[in-house]
Amino acid sequence: MKKNLLFFDVALLLVAGLRTILVAQSAPATTAERAAIQRKLFEEGDTNHDRRLTEREFAVLVLRQQFNNADANRDGKVTRADYLANMSGTADSATIEREWKAMDPEGKGYIVPSDMMRDPIAIRDLKQQFKKLDKTGKGYVTLSDLQKLSR
Repeated sequence: MKKNLLFFDVALLLVAGLRTILVAQSAPATTAERAAIQRKLFEEGDTNHDRRLTEREFAVLVLRQQFNNADANRDGKVTRADYLANMSGTADSATIEREWKAMDPEGKGYIVPSDMMRDPIAIRDLKQQFKKLDKTGKGYVTLSDLQKLSR
């Protein structure tokens, strides 16, 4: 349940324009600041620059943010210890361990951002959250769609 909240927080951060998932950053005070952050985050996720955020782009954006939060020493790798510490309290230890094994099937002891796409639980949760954002079922959301949801 708490893990779903983490993913939903990222969806809300897109909607509200708040980068609250970045622990060190405080929430912007003005509507203009929130809109600017929302736009920047949307553009960061829109990797093909078509002004549409697809389910996959959304998943990559959220997982990249989660990875960055877990990468304690900013070396581009998340160790098992970093991951366990970051995920503590979001799910039971057996679920977290299953996720780790799905992302690190070779047993190398660390993951890189692309490995996070191997986590079936996270992908399932992200698909559900994207469906909540994509109210019309067209397979993508625009910045305008997200701005309408935040009003």
